Amino acid sequence: MKAISPEAQDLYGMKMEGYGTIGFKEAWTTYGKLMDMELGVYQPSFFRFISYIFGGWYRRDVPMLTMVYPFSYEKYLKTLTERDFFVSAMDAYLSDKDVLLCPVSCIPAYEHITPWRHLGPYPVYKDPVMVDGKPVNYLVANISYTSIFNLTGSPVVVIPIGYTKEGMPIGVQIVGKRWRDMELLTMAEQLDKIAAAYRRPEGY
Repeated sequence: MKAISPEAQDLYGMKMEGYGTIGFKEAWTTYGKLMDMELGVYQPSFFRFISYIFGGWYRRDVPMLTMVYPFSYEKYLKTLTERDFFVSAMDAYLSDKDVLLCPVSCIPAYEHITPWRHLGPYPVYKDPVMVDGKPVNYLVANISYTSIFNLTGSPVVVIPIGYTKEGMPIGVQIVGKRWRDMELLTMAEQLDKIAAAYRRPEGY
């Protein structure tokens, strides 16, 4: 798992540790392959070829942008089978838990960066964001913690749990069991009352 900023760690009340056996990089790569094959089918063949040849420098550091070239129905089915492994692993992990709490992103909310350009359906960012004093790719910082649950189909509710010194919100994901959305919403409502951190944005 990616590091999160010390300020966010303080609010979460714990040191976020990696889970060496869960295969985060493999999950991110599987997510990227599915996204590519489901979105790439709408792209012209020549454009996909150009993206494959010249986009490797950017995809190298962003496993969620893994490209499958050339893709096929067989490769898509194989990737869906890989996804089933992560779905089963997440189901087993959550089986004896009410919900899972985890960060939304590596850092608190901040001003969004304008994409440098687009690589097919994906925005390309040249400037990194700083996480714990280290540069991290913008997309990696933003979707590392959320793409896992997009892959497994786990329902998620996001609420603020605190604010930085600058007044920017720090969010937490409340992850529930699949097909138990109403139970998740009930627990999220209770946790939101405990956190009591929601503020209506100025002007709304």
